[in-house]
Amino acid sequence: MICGGKSTEHEISLLSTQSILKHIDRKRYHIHLIKIDKDGLWSVIAEDEISSSVAGTSVTFISAKDNTWLINAESGERIITIDVVFPVLHGMNGEDGTIQGLLSLLNVPYVGCGVLASATCMDKDVTKRLLEKEGLSTAPYRCAYQNHIPTYESLVLELGDILFIKPANLGSSVGVFKVKNKKEYEEKIKEAFLYDHKLLIEKAIVGKEVECSVLGNQEVKTAIPGEVVTATDFYDFNSKYVDKEASKTLIPANISVEQLARVKKMAAKAYRILGCEGLARVDFFVCSSGDLFINEVNTMPGFTQISMYPAMWEAAGLSYPELINELIRLAFDRHQQHLEISLQAKMLIK
Repeated sequence: MICGGKSTEHEISLLSTQSILKHIDRKRYHIHLIKIDKDGLWSVIAEDEISSSVAGTSVTFISAKDNTWLINAESGERIITIDVVFPVLHGMNGEDGTIQGLLSLLNVPYVGCGVLASATCMDKDVTKRLLEKEGLSTAPYRCAYQNHIPTYESLVLELGDILFIKPANLGSSVGVFKVKNKKEYEEKIKEAFLYDHKLLIEKAIVGKEVECSVLGNQEVKTAIPGEVVTATDFYDFNSKYVDKEASKTLIPANISVEQLARVKKMAAKAYRILGCEGLARVDFFVCSSGDLFINEVNTMPGFTQISMYPAMWEAAGLSYPELINELIRLAFDRHQQHLEISLQAKMLIK
């Protein structure tokens, strides 16, 4: 497993990893932990060192025809033969296609979406463009760049006087702000640009926050959708991970049977449109009018003790340990399929 990472979601990755370690079948898997610290150093660590700032053995990778190994970066000694990687990384430099590209080049199976889907879903602007082209509704929005920031007045005319500012390439509600006037807008735009070079400015959608877990490669399954109920102004970082009293979850979501079915259908369609494999969580706003808006798609959703992704599968009858087994099976299946296609292509070229 790879955890940590050079991202603002470093600590959430560590919490997700600790939760997976608690539930994984120890008789079935021999686990090695690789931690990427905030400066980008890769090292092998013991499980009790996950939250420690002390670095383990510095490592790198080497790949041959049939095997990939972890190598001691100082001595060059082969440490571990890798069968499959579970990249438990959230946000930039982990969930955005970068690690996926590395693992693909190393020819090693890995859990989760491939390079394209990971990169696409990381960028909320690109995700919206693809979904809307295929007829799936998302919240109306505009983009802001350092050299092109829309005026508050123009945004109010187009999107309304309550706006959400979001970094385009972050998760866990990091750097997300709800603004209600020009002064707040000008202040929070500056703050949000500390996190990303591109921002989304969205219309505030009034509706229930509903999430749906999706699982599969060619064949896609959806779990029972769940609802997040918050006591705060919106589902921010504090509500998700800090204040346990700030939010609660309902599984199934408190919406009609017809709406539950629509959420599942839309989640599966979005998953396919974006080319997802392995897993993803699709988040919605469900309005009292009956309208559904996709908020975002997370290709490596949280796996902490309070995270919705495993909880929704638990409610659907797939236990946490069984979910881990299925994710690893899907990783091997996809890898084998890619190998077979690659072999066929070589034979055709010859």
